[in-house]
Amino acid sequence: MILAAGYGTRLRPITYTLPKPMVPLAGRPLIGHLVGFVAAAGVGEIIVNLHHFPEIIERYLRSAFTTLNFHFSHEPEILGTGGGVRKVRALLEREEDFFLLNGDTYASPDFDALREGRRLRDSISVMTLRHPPEGDRYTAVWVDEGTIMDSDKATAKR
Repeated sequence: MILAAGYGTRLRPITYTLPKPMVPLAGRPLIGHLVGFVAAAGVGEIIVNLHHFPEIIERYLRSAFTTLNFHFSHEPEILGTGGGVRKVRALLEREEDFFLLNGDTYASPDFDALREGRRLRDSISVMTLRHPPEGDRYTAVWVDEGTIMDSDKATAKR
């Protein structure tokens, strides 16, 4: 599933007329890169949630990736990450595994390794994390001896 419903407020004024996942990166819409990455990992069915200029994203994906099966989940009101996933839960539950990507973030993780890691440990989920740049406004995630902690606990242990 690709989360592509947001307004892209940090890229205004570009996103006044174009949804953020459609902003070109190296001559291709950002969402096109993401779809290409998951397709290369063997994914043939992709759910995309939509809100801001949905027809632009839908038209592009259907024309650029004709061999893939898309499901578009239109959100009259943005439901947020959890709400968007919950809305398509019936589709996701049909699969043993699914990937969840942000449509406005360039990411090309090793999808096969993620799938295999989850299965080997019989985990509910696995995540790809990045090292945050200095001053990053998102909550950091720390791992200590295999235990995931939030930034408050990590700071207290340092």
